[in-house]
Amino acid sequence: TKVIAVSLGTGRSGKLGLTMRQKFLGKLEWVEADVEEEYASIEAKKLKASKEEEEEVSEE
Repeated sequence: TKVIAVSLGTGRSGKLGLTMRQKFLGKLEWVEADVEEEYASIEAKKLKASKEEEEEVSEE
């Protein structure tokens, strides 16, 4: 689920727009985009972990 729109009204009249599309379903372009996002997220986590390891080693 992703928030796609936010409308802040007065008092309690605020609204949120949500998507309920599950990952890896739908048009081929959507699936490809989801796969690329997942891959980028995994690579970013690996890069962050390796940088943290390098910092720990350099501190010792």
